[in-house]
Amino acid sequence: MARLSVTGVASGAQHRLRPERSAPAPATGIVHLGLGAFHRAHQAAFTAEVDPERRWGIAAFTGRSPVEAALERQDGVYTLLEAGARPGAQLIEQLSSVRSGQDRGAFRSAVADPRVSVLTLTITERGYRLGADGRLDLRDDEVRSDIAALRGECAGGLATAPGRIVDALAVRRASTGPLTVVSCDNLAGNGAATRAAVLGLAGEVDESLAGWIEREIAFPSTAVDRITPRPDARVRELAEHLTGVADDAAVLTERHREWVLEDSFAAERPAWERAGALVVDDVVPFETRKLLLLNAAHTLLALEGRLRGHETVRAAFADPELRRRVEALWDEAARLVPAEAGSVEGYRAQLAERFAEPGIDHRLAQIAQGSGEKLRIRIVPTVLAERAAGRSGRAALRAVAAHLTGSPQLRDGIAELHRPWADDDGVLDLVEEIRRTLPEQPPGHPLR
Repeated sequence: MARLSVTGVASGAQHRLRPERSAPAPATGIVHLGLGAFHRAHQAAFTAEVDPERRWGIAAFTGRSPVEAALERQDGVYTLLEAGARPGAQLIEQLSSVRSGQDRGAFRSAVADPRVSVLTLTITERGYRLGADGRLDLRDDEVRSDIAALRGECAGGLATAPGRIVDALAVRRASTGPLTVVSCDNLAGNGAATRAAVLGLAGEVDESLAGWIEREIAFPSTAVDRITPRPDARVRELAEHLTGVADDAAVLTERHREWVLEDSFAAERPAWERAGALVVDDVVPFETRKLLLLNAAHTLLALEGRLRGHETVRAAFADPELRRRVEALWDEAARLVPAEAGSVEGYRAQLAERFAEPGIDHRLAQIAQGSGEKLRIRIVPTVLAERAAGRSGRAALRAVAAHLTGSPQLRDGIAELHRPWADDDGVLDLVEEIRRTLPEQPPGHPLR
């Protein structure tokens, strides 16, 4: 049990106590880039559960934003709240340090530390700076700027995650050995995407560095899952109600969690399987199931739910009409889920329970951000597979139609959703346009 600081924030005549470490910070064994609520609810929580020796502390760096002031004040200690009919709370002390991702020197030093054998990432899909062909986008202004900076052609900081990683790996190459870079972003083939981004940028800077990375650095793919809304004032209030401690860095998440990792590490790692993670030869069946069932349903609810006046996943899923549309989408998508991922019916029942979870206000507006890109990987594969099999794919096409209806060009209201979208040229034209941007999948891949 952590001690409580009595030097907290003054509130009237009283002091609101803050979380405090129960022991010195653990030794750093992991570096993380992209510090946010999901990392704190997922990878940090998994690691805290399997690290009694305090060997796997996490040196956490933000992406492009400053460190949360509250997290900095609390030395990286925070309360993790699990929603439900009877919410729970635990103190997480696994972050050994918290810094801005703009601190180039600190990030380089952390990655070069010989005690560190894992670098984890939550930088969002756009953070990889890949083009439609799955390669580093050399037309991106910030990518070009980073290449020039790493070549020594100009002064200034680094703007992209691949740039920061290549910069830090150049230092590690001169001082220590192999490293595993673990993407924890919701992106199909995230290991291959990370590898393409890092090697693509390194090859533009120093071919010998790119060769060393190819030999010494591993990029396993993963599938991650734990619904974690952005914290707000209600989260802070719940944390204080449950613990008696004022924690402005508290995070609320659901009880369910999943982490599937490809078994291709270059060096030591925590025994995450002791906390329920799966270490497998092939992550594809699990990521396919998640993308086409969980993530696709989220996108459908975000697009159609807001048109029907809903603000959260729970409210949208409680709408009988939207529930029917989600079930119809699942009926279509289920045909693409590989058997190796387990029972689709069981997974669907679990999702229905999660979507109705009390205490989780998963905002549709947050999910809807970047919906065009999300359609590309979550829903369009189902449309294409259904139509290739001679079926209409109507349930999946509805989500594409909702994206159009919510756009400035077609903001005509909810009545538009009742048109026969499977025969609408505009929707099918958009599907075809999206299809051309889908990355080529290897033979045998379920989304090929």
